[in-house]
Amino acid sequence: KTQTYRDGGDAAEGQGVPMCTLRNFPHLTDHCIEWARDQFAAMFVKIPKAVEKFASNPAFYGDDKRSLLSADASGILFEMRCVRTLLRAAKSPSLDSAIQAAYDIFYFYFNFQIRDLIEKIPKETKNKDGTPFWGEKKRFPTAQNFDPKDESHLDFLASTAMLFAVAIGAVPPKKDGDSSWLAEYRDLSWIAAKVPALVEPTYVAVPATVELPEGEATEESAAVAPAADVDALKQSIFDDVYNDCVTLLAGDTIKPLETQDFEKDDDLNYHIAFITGCCNLRCDNYTIKRSDFQKVKIIAGKIIAAIATTTAAVCGLVILELFKLQLKLGTDSYMNRQIGLAVNAFTSFTAEEPKKRKTETKKIKPDETTLGAEAFNEKGEVKEEYFTSERLVAYPEGHSTWDKLVVSGDLTLDGFKDWLANDHGLTLQGW
Repeated sequence: KTQTYRDGGDAAEGQGVPMCTLRNFPHLTDHCIEWARDQFAAMFVKIPKAVEKFASNPAFYGDDKRSLLSADASGILFEMRCVRTLLRAAKSPSLDSAIQAAYDIFYFYFNFQIRDLIEKIPKETKNKDGTPFWGEKKRFPTAQNFDPKDESHLDFLASTAMLFAVAIGAVPPKKDGDSSWLAEYRDLSWIAAKVPALVEPTYVAVPATVELPEGEATEESAAVAPAADVDALKQSIFDDVYNDCVTLLAGDTIKPLETQDFEKDDDLNYHIAFITGCCNLRCDNYTIKRSDFQKVKIIAGKIIAAIATTTAAVCGLVILELFKLQLKLGTDSYMNRQIGLAVNAFTSFTAEEPKKRKTETKKIKPDETTLGAEAFNEKGEVKEEYFTSERLVAYPEGHSTWDKLVVSGDLTLDGFKDWLANDHGLTLQGW
């Protein structure tokens, strides 16, 4: 009956943080918290599954990753290093092997990746217009070395080690309500005592893939290596890590690894502890104010403060709209509402109809890094003649996000592709 929030105009604008900011250019503590939350899923869901996939079919896994190298070398090589680290721990499952794996990850995240970024965009880098690239919104980073006297370093090492230990079966998973789980390890002195025996991983420079904010470009360095040389280096690094993994596995099988379902409300399961430690180390990389456990829990857990009066009022307003739906009233009968109980302000807006998709021609901005100086005007903007256009065809014409093409039957993917072509004249490009 009405627009989705995504189609709602200004209310939908500015939601979320650009991925390039989270990956390489954070300048707020919240950016670091959101980044750390993503790393929880990467480290304790994606990497254990990747290790299992590699162990089940090393050759296929290697071919699969090699094919993606040119598009996402930084991500693929980081994943392969993590697979090697966790595979090594899984081959000899113990708390000590889990701690060494966590120590490796510390250096991968907070030292190696930062050094690669600095190599790609040095401190003296300029924008196309000659202004400094690094500034208030893009803070120049500093690589971290492990400091056993820093509580955040120990927190990260302990929480990562414990979750890895669960993954490889060195310690049992936590059960709901078990407040005694790993109680003897809550004091960080035990992990500090383990640090002297840990081996720092060897740094190998990786040609970083850095996504810049939209509309930004840097001056090309005279020292940039030819693309063929860079691709060969990426391939060489990948092959070295991949061959290490094959040697580690040596035809053996490994037990299935335990993955983690994020649970924000259990303060003893090391989930929020990992995200807090990860966030604070990221903050240190970029000279940003650190956070604490409770703030991280609220933001990473998406906890929205509410009071009973607000909830009751919203429920009542929702029920009023459901009456209208049951009565099959038109779109202009529905209301969006804003309520301010503190100041006794209640505002209603008539809902808009769903946005209709129509065939249109869209201008496409070129990649600024491929353009010469003649392509820019005096304001540093790309000239109109360098834009290309693309015709976007709506099918069916005038459909909304609520409309569907219904297919029935037990089809293979090829069968579905044929159905789209034969019944609707559409070509399947992605799945």
